[in-house]
Amino acid sequence: MRTAQASDAMELLLRLSDRDPVRTVSVMAEYLSTTFRSRFETGEELLKTTLHVTRSDVTAKNVARSHSAQPRTSTRGPPPSSSTQQTRPSTAQGGQRNSLAATSSAAGVPHNRVRASSARASVGAAPTVPPTPLSPADKDLVMARWLKERERREKEREERRNMMLRRERRWMESLNSMQNTRNRKMQKEVETELAARQIQSGFRGMKDRQNVRILRIQREKERQRQLEEERKKITGPSEAEMFADDAARLFD
Repeated sequence: MRTAQASDAMELLLRLSDRDPVRTVSVMAEYLSTTFRSRFETGEELLKTTLHVTRSDVTAKNVARSHSAQPRTSTRGPPPSSSTQQTRPSTAQGGQRNSLAATSSAAGVPHNRVRASSARASVGAAPTVPPTPLSPADKDLVMARWLKERERREKEREERRNMMLRRERRWMESLNSMQNTRNRKMQKEVETELAARQIQSGFRGMKDRQNVRILRIQREKERQRQLEEERKKITGPSEAEMFADDAARLFD
């Protein structure tokens, strides 16, 4: 199941890269270096590490292939006649061991690593082709994809910021609407209270004006009485008062 999924994924990558294996490997290296940035800072570093491991595996496979291709010597034979013949490498197997050791030391790969790599390698693997450097068109393509990805992220970030601004604006508008409604209600209550106070003060003003008028009349009468008493002290009683006094004496 995993093999089928891997084949489908590789087929999809090949279609996206116009069936160019070099471009496919380049795109995969860029993506994997971004994913595993803690181990590989750039895609070039990932490709160099991959090339080194591939060369080691190829060397191990070549050594294993040459070792398996050499004929085996028969163990049955005449026994050695002397100790000198026992110490001298007279069989082909000793030559094979020497050539294997020389090959391993020349390749710079330990013998145990050669065995492990040869066990993992497949028999019918094709020889690897050294990766060619990216052409300017491929570099431009990678840069264009990276710019497109960055533009997409910037656009998403801008949309999120605009959405937050719109949400905050709606919240401010709702808050202002609630505040305006509350202010209008308070203004109406204040106007109603002022109108009631004005009506009450108007009634009190009318009553106060009436009281002032009555007091003014009383003061005017008191002033007239005082003036009359002063006149009597100066001029004596008036003619009407004298006639009234005479009439009163006649009828007594």
